[in-house]
Amino acid sequence: MEGDIDTMVNDFATSDAGRRSTIIETLQDSSDARVLSLFVKVLQNKLEADFVRVEVLKGLPFRNDCVQTKQRFCDVVCGILNDREDEELVRQYAALAMRCFVELQGVLGLLEGIVRDPDEEISVRYNALSSIERNADCSECQSALRRLVSVPLLGKSAKRTLERLS
Repeated sequence: MEGDIDTMVNDFATSDAGRRSTIIETLQDSSDARVLSLFVKVLQNKLEADFVRVEVLKGLPFRNDCVQTKQRFCDVVCGILNDREDEELVRQYAALAMRCFVELQGVLGLLEGIVRDPDEEISVRYNALSSIERNADCSECQSALRRLVSVPLLGKSAKRTLERLS
């Protein structure tokens, strides 16, 4: 696999977006430092095709990364969410990817802020709420959901999630 990773990482730079997306999908489970670096660069590159960046985001919740790598990815995804100039589709998937980072410092606050923000795109708000709801077994997420029940449009979903837990 070592040579395959070198080949794919090298091919990435010269491939079309469809091939780049396939490379990302193929490397999704790798913990190789070259792959992690590639994924971070892809996520940070606003000139990269949206669907290539989304491919990285879709795989994040299924990775089994060490704490440092998880924090690195979390920081990059938070950056995407905090950048309202980034593409809406990418931000939607960034909000969904946050479900694997809720235990990290500042993540719940960021997600709550997005859910509460009436100026935020509704799809990003729903996905941020979904990330909290997917972790509803966590007491901090339950507290967040209780705080969100009064949010127009989205509070009903938070309330239903809390009712299912009772």
